Amino acid sequence: MTMPHASAEAEVVAVARQARACSRALRLLPGAQKNACLLAFGSALQDAADSILRAARDDAAHARAHGAPTYVVQALALNRADLEGMSRLAATLAGLPEPVGRIESTWIRPNGLKIEKTRVPLGVVALLAEYDVGAVIDALLLCAKAGDAVALLAGPLANRTCTAIVRALAAAALPAQVSAGLVYLVPGHGEVARCALVRQRELVDVAIPVGSAAWVEAISSAALVPVLGQGCRRRHVYVDEDADLALALTVVADVVTADPVGDGPDVILVHRAVAPRVVPAVAEMLLEKTLPFTADAGAAKLLAGVHLAVAAGAVGGVHLALVDGVDAAAAVIAEQGSGYSDAILTNDRAVAARFAALVDSACVYLNASPRFTDGGQFGMGAQVTVGTGRLHARGPLGIDELTTCKYVVTGKGQVLG
Repeated sequence: MTMPHASAEAEVVAVARQARACSRALRLLPGAQKNACLLAFGSALQDAADSILRAARDDAAHARAHGAPTYVVQALALNRADLEGMSRLAATLAGLPEPVGRIESTWIRPNGLKIEKTRVPLGVVALLAEYDVGAVIDALLLCAKAGDAVALLAGPLANRTCTAIVRALAAAALPAQVSAGLVYLVPGHGEVARCALVRQRELVDVAIPVGSAAWVEAISSAALVPVLGQGCRRRHVYVDEDADLALALTVVADVVTADPVGDGPDVILVHRAVAPRVVPAVAEMLLEKTLPFTADAGAAKLLAGVHLAVAAGAVGGVHLALVDGVDAAAAVIAEQGSGYSDAILTNDRAVAARFAALVDSACVYLNASPRFTDGGQFGMGAQVTVGTGRLHARGPLGIDELTTCKYVVTGKGQVLG
């Protein structure tokens, strides 16, 4: 077993070296040339639509045949409209301001040194995709705009489609200044290849896993390079005693009817003072939509005679729970939350401000649905994923989050000694 593993790791290293060489060249590529690459990528996706869609159908059929959840099959099943939208995204990103080289701040020290905080590419991004092939294309386009080279590793569910996408981009009519492609497909899609890729500290600058919480956790556990990504996407919504109940039910309905992603139940926390009105209304809505839900002891008492539609092993679903106020709601979120997106519904500004201060999630919503957590919805063009960690980038990861900063210091012979 040693030799096959050693051979697989050597192939991964070879691809990572190619990506590293490309990343150095990209640092010198003007913004206009990167934009030209984006436009070429958009055209290439259209030109190769038949082969990409054929691969997507094969991947979706394979996943369905092996019992993959519906949301996984849907994420694999690209259609022509999806590719047309991604081609438009390439043009949109090409029209956005150039991030690399932007001076974030400048100051001059008493000794005359001029210090400029300047935005630069991350370098080599290891993109590890489990099944969401649409997110893969978004990521590749965003990295091109940010000036990052990509080493793409596709999991077994998305391998055919990712291979077709990389082939299409490799055939793009890139500007003469671009001597090599920007995207490199890592051979293999098993655990050996995944672990080898995210352990290349000299060749890979950051790993971005895109997929389920289990996928992200497995990659994060094996990685020796920094990891940007989200794990569980479970959301909490707290309905305060001063909430507009009509507004609250509208937002709750938006959250609970979202397509499940297998990350456990979304949690609706309700202030005890308004629970007699809110809990039965939410339960009735869930029953009408035949959505599975559970309730804690306090909420269950308010649903005497109501059948709790709890499906064994149900994906997603909703959990109803009562709390005594904003501090209690924040404590539940701190203990059970995913750090992803959580919301409060209240007309009390002080309570809203306290919730925003206490809840330490990547995105906190005041009187709005937490389903807006997306780079496109935030006006960032698109996103790779949503960062729920504390370092480098948090929330939707767009173009700026795929860059970092360095300090350029200019002097006139100053010395420290």
